[in-house]
Amino acid sequence: MKRRQRKIWVFLGSMMLVLGATGLAVEHLSEKGLPFLPSVSGIPFLEGKGLDYDQAKATYLQAASALADHRSREAIEAYRQIQDVYPALRPFILYHQAEAHVQLGQEAKAQALLKTMEQAYRGTPFAAIALYALGQSQVRGHQPEEAKASFQGVIAKLPDSNVAVGSYYYLGQLASESGQADEAAKYWRLYLRHAPEGTFGVAAAEGLAGLTLEKAPEDYALIGKARLAAGNAKEAAGLLSKAPFAEAWYSLGKAYLQTGNQEAGLQALRRGLLLPGDADQAQEAVKTILSQFPASPQKIAVLKQLLALKPKAGGDFILWQLARMTVGPTRAAYQSQLLSTYPKSDYAPETSWALAWEKYRQGKGAEFLVLADRHLSAYPNSMSAPRILFWKAKWFLNQGKVEVARPILARLTSEYPNQYYSFRAEQILKNDHFPWTTRPGLSYPPDNQPESLDVRPFVADLNPSVASAIAELVRIGAPDDILTLLQLIESGNKPSPLGSLAYGLKKDYPRSLRLMRDYTLQNWRKGQREIPEALARILYPIVYADEIAKYTQIYNLDPYLVQALMRQESYFNPMAVSSSRAMGLMQLLPSTADYVAQWEKMSGSQVGFLFNPEVNVHLGTRYLKYLHEKFDGNSMLAVGSYNGGPGAMGRWVSGSKTLASDPDMFVETIPYDQSRDYIKEVFSHYWHYRQLYHP
Repeated sequence: MKRRQRKIWVFLGSMMLVLGATGLAVEHLSEKGLPFLPSVSGIPFLEGKGLDYDQAKATYLQAASALADHRSREAIEAYRQIQDVYPALRPFILYHQAEAHVQLGQEAKAQALLKTMEQAYRGTPFAAIALYALGQSQVRGHQPEEAKASFQGVIAKLPDSNVAVGSYYYLGQLASESGQADEAAKYWRLYLRHAPEGTFGVAAAEGLAGLTLEKAPEDYALIGKARLAAGNAKEAAGLLSKAPFAEAWYSLGKAYLQTGNQEAGLQALRRGLLLPGDADQAQEAVKTILSQFPASPQKIAVLKQLLALKPKAGGDFILWQLARMTVGPTRAAYQSQLLSTYPKSDYAPETSWALAWEKYRQGKGAEFLVLADRHLSAYPNSMSAPRILFWKAKWFLNQGKVEVARPILARLTSEYPNQYYSFRAEQILKNDHFPWTTRPGLSYPPDNQPESLDVRPFVADLNPSVASAIAELVRIGAPDDILTLLQLIESGNKPSPLGSLAYGLKKDYPRSLRLMRDYTLQNWRKGQREIPEALARILYPIVYADEIAKYTQIYNLDPYLVQALMRQESYFNPMAVSSSRAMGLMQLLPSTADYVAQWEKMSGSQVGFLFNPEVNVHLGTRYLKYLHEKFDGNSMLAVGSYNGGPGAMGRWVSGSKTLASDPDMFVETIPYDQSRDYIKEVFSHYWHYRQLYHP
């Protein structure tokens, strides 16, 4: 998102620095989670110094633990033991030694180590990070000129990084303390432009507000936004009202609404939509306006009013919302208006699909095919492109034109791999007449885990020295170091496969999966649709394998189906709670869990026990078994009813004219959007898992 504010991760003595010249393959243990062990060959470790590699690694990890617990002298001694035998992590060790000296109040010793580090690793991002820590130490040591030089050096070396933004704050503080108000204002403005919600946002705003120089109009916007982010809406509204409206309208509208002044807030947001500006901000403004009107008829009326204003930004989102809230010809009219007025909108591809699909359902094949080809030409990198291709092929198949359909299906599998519709296309090409059939009894956990994981896809966009160091950090199992390094050298919070890997190592699967999902989606939109196997294994991890293996064997279920369903339900968060109070890994409602527990003659199935993975998987698999039995072993119907409920699925099945003849059409026309998409998502995950681990 263009407006996503940067979160500046500034730590006074907690930054982790790494460097090395290692290879990029790491051994992978086939157990729960994403643990890694080192592949010792090629490691830049010096033998013959009294320690072997395993001892050095253990010492490093022990030192890190001591440092975290503020056992500073113990940490210094442990790092000293390995600093001359472990060149791969020597700059990292230097930094941690400096950090330990800071804990002891020994700033001079810390600065000496950081200077050594900066000089030894010039030309790499680690030099800038060393300078940042050095500048912080010099601030604490009342060395303003030296600190100023250090922070300016950070900006020169890594101008687009989070540490550069943090340096703006410190330079402003130093300038203020030396009476240079103009200089202080310059740097604090820079900080607030980049990170009004950052670590130093409030302090920078307070500093800028307290300067005796005359405030520039922009200052009121910067200070007001920071005050709003800090929760002081009343004061923020006063400041923002003095700022140029074009710079402050969205924040001003929010501030008024938060103080209870709905009329002024809505007026500011409506006026702001008339200005040329950021589409993302306009969309958020429309959402904020709609949030003030709970009923759908009210929302529709408000959207019509906004559309009549002819907004300079956000008009596509308004039309998209109107199309979602209306039906029939009215919906089609809004969809056509969106496509004709905003053909480049983010909402145009899905709108194009919806119009084409309506023609398909009406049996208007010629019109559908024209719209399908137009869609593929205009939006080849959209998520709806494979959907269009699939149904184009299905149209020809249903007309008996197999020779026309097969090249379309082949194109789908080639251009859009590893996606629900490409899996379906491949199954049709192979004449698989039972595509949603699962296979109970498959071996689990999978026994085809690779001997090593190629780290290169995770570090492809990084400085080579950073990439080498990170490979070593993965080997030794130090994900916190990786994450801290990323937070410092990157700018903003962009999705990163390396961050995904690190969170996976920490068993924080929700964050890991979200990062990898966003990263692969970014690549998809750029036309980079192939997912390297190493990334795919992070996107589809094997977790809670013992519980899954145990209960899928008892209830005769496919373990990969349960793994896929669990991924969709909770992203493997055992503490997940949905808005409907569904809980745990397999998202069971307490009432459903109690009902299923009675079948198993289980006691103590109260709410708290649903956060226990053993209990949750036991009850979840038993419920899934029941759904399979209810729908004669049909896994597709069982999965759909897991989401939509067996009663609703029963109604859809009994009212369907296509389930037997065209199950694809049955899935595509399920009345509940959520259940329809749920089936596609779960089976896409399932086929991914099978492809990776049990082809």
